[in-house]
Amino acid sequence: MGLASMDLGVLREALSELEMFTRRARGGWPRVEQATRRAQLSPSRTALELDRNLDTIVRLRGDLRARVDLMELADQAEAGRSLHGSTSGVVTLSMPNGDSIEEVRRLLGGQLATRLTGLDPYSQRVDRSDVEQLDRLAALLGTYSQDAQVMQGLFDTLGPRGTLEVPIVLKDLLAAYERDARSSFDDDGLWREGTSTVEHLRILQDDVVAALGRGLGVYSATDAFPRDYADGLVEAAAGHTGEGWALAQVLGHGRYDGTFLVDVASGLVELERTETENHWIEQPGVLDWRLGTEDQPRYDPLVSALGQLARDPQATLTFFNPDGGGPATTARVEHVVRRSWYADDGDTAGRALDVAATALHTYGHPRAADAAAVATATVRALADAGSFGDAGKDSLGHLLAAYVVDINQVAIGRAQSSAEPPSNAVWDVDLPPSAVFADVHLRTVLRDVMTDPAAASTLGEATAAFNAARMAAGVDAWAAGDDFGAAQAAANQSAALQGFIVRSMTLGLTAQAAETDAHVQAFLGAATDLIDLIPTGGAVTSFLADQAKSAGIEAVTSSWTENEARVSGARHTVEQVALLDVQMAMVMAMAERGLLPDDAMRDNDDQTYPWFTGGAFDADRASDPEVRDAFVAWMKSGDTGERATAILPDMNAEFASGTRSAQ
Repeated sequence: MGLASMDLGVLREALSELEMFTRRARGGWPRVEQATRRAQLSPSRTALELDRNLDTIVRLRGDLRARVDLMELADQAEAGRSLHGSTSGVVTLSMPNGDSIEEVRRLLGGQLATRLTGLDPYSQRVDRSDVEQLDRLAALLGTYSQDAQVMQGLFDTLGPRGTLEVPIVLKDLLAAYERDARSSFDDDGLWREGTSTVEHLRILQDDVVAALGRGLGVYSATDAFPRDYADGLVEAAAGHTGEGWALAQVLGHGRYDGTFLVDVASGLVELERTETENHWIEQPGVLDWRLGTEDQPRYDPLVSALGQLARDPQATLTFFNPDGGGPATTARVEHVVRRSWYADDGDTAGRALDVAATALHTYGHPRAADAAAVATATVRALADAGSFGDAGKDSLGHLLAAYVVDINQVAIGRAQSSAEPPSNAVWDVDLPPSAVFADVHLRTVLRDVMTDPAAASTLGEATAAFNAARMAAGVDAWAAGDDFGAAQAAANQSAALQGFIVRSMTLGLTAQAAETDAHVQAFLGAATDLIDLIPTGGAVTSFLADQAKSAGIEAVTSSWTENEARVSGARHTVEQVALLDVQMAMVMAMAERGLLPDDAMRDNDDQTYPWFTGGAFDADRASDPEVRDAFVAWMKSGDTGERATAILPDMNAEFASGTRSAQ
């Protein structure tokens, strides 16, 4: 059995000198650079060598700090002394596995775990000395929470059940202090001037749990991390004394290995199926428990797990699609969609579903088909469930927006029967695998999810981008090779998609209600701003690239106000505005490519129409109701030429077809 002895007083002095040397060395860097220049040496090479040497000193200082902290903790534990204060003199510690720095760090983690489990708010009075001990412990945890070896020693000693006991003990420690401080004559309740001891305890709760979460995340990413630790946490969380609440606290902090998160989230889902999804709120008082300075409740571990997963697209997709789109995918998605989300009204679950279905759904990605399978399962589950938490609808709107190509297939009566993307049109370029949406499911989901203005705006942006891309491709094909069929198909399908979505959103609303409905106006604000999006030529590229979420509620509100005025000012219905805008976009795409008669841009007095500026369409001018009405009259007058005039009735018919598909 090995023994290690150290004079802690001497070592602390050495640490102090090393820290002072490091600061002075860093401060002297400019003088070193000047000297090397004068000596005609390379400043960068000299600085690099000095950096390497100083980094070595800093590393050795950290190793020495770990040895000092270990010896101090062990000596205080053996003597039964508080962590507050410091140990002096020679200390001897048994180290049966040697005194390598790796072993020192693991033993240090074990000592920290022992101190955590030694917090006792139950069998003794809690006073200021307990707070002082927690203060020191929080500082040490903060120092070493990013050290994988220290964290290995900590969590191996705590074990999964001990890990979940820590937040519960911290909660009870505060309650015990508040109880016992009332009868204490030597505690004035102040930690320091301006801060009460209770306030400081809440800060310490935050610090300790945050360090615990960070440390578990660091350890989870190492080869030494035991795979069954996740199973142990889930098993412990099944307890009935707040362990699930405790897991929610820990998972609210840190960054975790993806495999660990998938294991935890999967285990929690299976636990909910065995017990009940309300297991986390059925324990007495848990909804009122708070930890730290935040007043928002955090009691649902699956919310915390999904929140962490949403930061890792690969892991999120693996969680939702564990079997390549088979029965397990359907079951997993259905559980998340149908489950009640009391803690955040579906915000986190919606975000996780969105990430799983869209983040890797790009052309050529090896998991794009898996992502599309999640989208398929999500729409089916949402339709069957009938509703979802309002806070998650903005994310679900983004999910739908990413699959607007497949929504389009439903709108034009060609719903996908497989994941093979459409490939018949000139604009079907670089498309990822398709989701398979049943028309009845899609209509139901659109009516529910699109009640959120942000979701409606996001889908509007995607619709505009897609319509603009295919209109450009269609008229470019016509201009390049007299292929008017491509232009006609682009116009017809764009009109059908516009009609399908608008009717889906307004179904059940009166015409007057639709004109003032926030989500309808938000969609119009984005979907009909497609004229400026139509490129003036060049290769067709996937419109799905860099598809982003809505600019936010402020932009949505502004768009709603503008479009409400536009609808009422023009005295048109919502559907009329949506149809006219897509027709205007098509005609202007033709005009800007020189596909209209030479005199089409000038009136009978040989004056340029007000909606043209320098030969290009001026969208700002056309937003004026009077100018817009004049544009529509010009567009329908026949002055735009035979082809442009002939295309409009077909677009009317396809728009109507799209609305019927939405019924």
